[in-house]
Amino acid sequence: MSEPEDGTSDLGPRTSDSEPEKSEVRSPESEVHTETDDFMLAGEKPETATPPAPAPNLPSPAEAALKAASLVSQMVDIESESGAVIAAAAAAGAAIEAANAATDGTHDPMTTVKLSRDRILRALHEEPAAEPPKRESRARLDSVPGEAEELGPEEIDPVAIAAAAIARLRARARTDFAELRTHYHRHDIAVIVIALVMIVVAGRLHARLVTPPNQQFVEHGLTFEHSAAWLAPEPVPPPAPRLVRDVGAPPSGKDDLYSVALTSTIDPSARIEVVIDKKPAWSNIVTGLELDRRTRWGELYTLDDSDVVSIAGHDWLRTAYRYAHAETGDVPRIDRAIEYATIDRDQIYVVTLFGTAGELERIEEVVRPSLRVQSQTGLPLVPQTSRVSQHAYPNGVSRAFDSTVMIVVADLVDGRLRPRGGGSGVIVGGDGSILTNYHVIHDKNGRLHDVFVIGRFSTPDQAPQLQCAGRPSRSKLLPELDLALVKCDLDLDGRAWNPATTGVWATLPDARRSDVAMGQRLWVLGYPDVGGGGLTLSEGEVEGWTGEDGTDGKDFIKTDASITHGNSGGPVVDDQGRLVGIASAFRTRIAANGTVIETAQVGLVRPIGAASCLLDVAATGWTPREGHTGCDLAPSGVEAAAEGVRIYTTVLDSANEAPIRDALVMVLRPGVTASSIDTNRLDDQAIAWGKTNTQGEVRLKQPVPVPGAYTVMVVAPGYEPLVGEGELHLDASTPPQFDPWGKIWLRAR
Repeated sequence: MSEPEDGTSDLGPRTSDSEPEKSEVRSPESEVHTETDDFMLAGEKPETATPPAPAPNLPSPAEAALKAASLVSQMVDIESESGAVIAAAAAAGAAIEAANAATDGTHDPMTTVKLSRDRILRALHEEPAAEPPKRESRARLDSVPGEAEELGPEEIDPVAIAAAAIARLRARARTDFAELRTHYHRHDIAVIVIALVMIVVAGRLHARLVTPPNQQFVEHGLTFEHSAAWLAPEPVPPPAPRLVRDVGAPPSGKDDLYSVALTSTIDPSARIEVVIDKKPAWSNIVTGLELDRRTRWGELYTLDDSDVVSIAGHDWLRTAYRYAHAETGDVPRIDRAIEYATIDRDQIYVVTLFGTAGELERIEEVVRPSLRVQSQTGLPLVPQTSRVSQHAYPNGVSRAFDSTVMIVVADLVDGRLRPRGGGSGVIVGGDGSILTNYHVIHDKNGRLHDVFVIGRFSTPDQAPQLQCAGRPSRSKLLPELDLALVKCDLDLDGRAWNPATTGVWATLPDARRSDVAMGQRLWVLGYPDVGGGGLTLSEGEVEGWTGEDGTDGKDFIKTDASITHGNSGGPVVDDQGRLVGIASAFRTRIAANGTVIETAQVGLVRPIGAASCLLDVAATGWTPREGHTGCDLAPSGVEAAAEGVRIYTTVLDSANEAPIRDALVMVLRPGVTASSIDTNRLDDQAIAWGKTNTQGEVRLKQPVPVPGAYTVMVVAPGYEPLVGEGELHLDASTPPQFDPWGKIWLRAR
């Protein structure tokens, strides 16, 4: 050890420089100078006491401090400042007591109460390690048994021991808290799952308690379940059709219709309508139901989905749709409906659900599984899959798809528009003129149906979309040829209809009579009744010709192509898509009283040339008009002008220059354009007209006023009509007798 400069050592002055150095032996008594001396009262002197022998069974100061702190922590919160001070004071006191007991068995009680609070707090703030700090001369206090007994209390820092004890307790508390939190987190999942299960069970129990029970509806062979909260069924009259209201047979008094409605007591907008009626006369049930919805909701109806579902082994047609409506004083709104329909050999059953999307889902969950009918013998409801997609056909034939339409006829009976039948037709005019069979639009007694509705082609595998309507009594009719020209003049709300609103009405070119030969391939298009009305395509060949009633002649083309009921009126085309004729499923004849009688069901084709008069009407333009069913284009009464130019000319065949007989030449009034010609109003539009003789010569009956520019129309049977807008110009220099063209050339169909 080094000595201080003043010659003294750190142990005190030496007696003599010459005295040999003694070995340093210290006793515990000589080093008794603890830090507790700083806390003694003034005037007190330390007393030297002989330490007793160490007690082997006494705890070490560290153990005593830890035990004391542990006991105190059970009574106070050691994480708080005040609790930590209390625990630290107890731990320090216990450590001092243990140290004193280990040395001499005596202790000063005042020492414990005089511990420095600042030192304790500082030691706690510094968060000493779990092991207490040791002096240089001391080994680890906790790890060496009995070492506390060998050291005196002056070598033990009670505050440090107390702080170490508190640090251990805090570390253990944090660890225990983390384990406890993990333990609780692990159990939280189970608690949450159990809580969710309890909520679901409670919710179902609550729903069962507050949801009214179901009850059965049983009427006329129909059974289904509905909520007991619904009102009792109330009779409702059938909705008035929008298309026709002023025609139809008088009430029969034998209406078998059963129509009721059930209304929810919770929401009046939710209801169930039930309609049970005798089986319709028309076998196309799918299109018949579509017509019912269309005539009820009109243009405010749109189809969303339609498919066939099997319930208890019985097929039901499920149709989802939307419709717009407005009650008195209300703003128009869109509502939803789901319709279930089926049919047996005697009756048709229709159950319609009305409400919002959520309401419909709840109602359908109850009604759908319980739907039953007494008779399980159902008739086909699925729209027939088109055989068009199953055929290999020339590209030209596909052009006829858009030109083929369905014609649905119906009558107003007992306030309801009932579908009676249907057929097919072909578009022959861009104004929406449609050529079909005459027998399609009249019943078996020869009476014209009240209304027809036109459905246009959408896709090969689906029923056509109903678009517009008209009245057969306003059509152009050729009963003796079983032909008719029809045209829509009403939309599905019963208002005036414009063909431009539904897009292009595609027409087909005509095939010339000379182009049809034996063995030539033909294609028949149409909408058969059975199944639902998908467009069909059948292939065949020309087998020859036949006359009326099977006699010799060329009134019909015979073919082996399939022509069934519903195909009547549909187009027959060649490989290039040219219109050869009109399919006819029946042969007809005229009775002595003028009525048309169907004599046989055969597959024949009426050549397109036979419809020349009707094609002329379609080509020149017409507006359906009640009572104007004739095909003669000649004006019946034209008021002659007082003076003017007399027009004459000659009409010839453009192919061979042969004169054309009975060609009609008309001069129309100023301002009448080609697009405004109406063959039903020629008495108002024509100012001069005449027909050619056998030499093709014609002299108009009325003079044409001078000056002026006029539109001229020339029409002849078997020839394409000719309309020249502004083709005739007259002025003061024009002679009284005038041939403006010399010759007029017409092209045969």
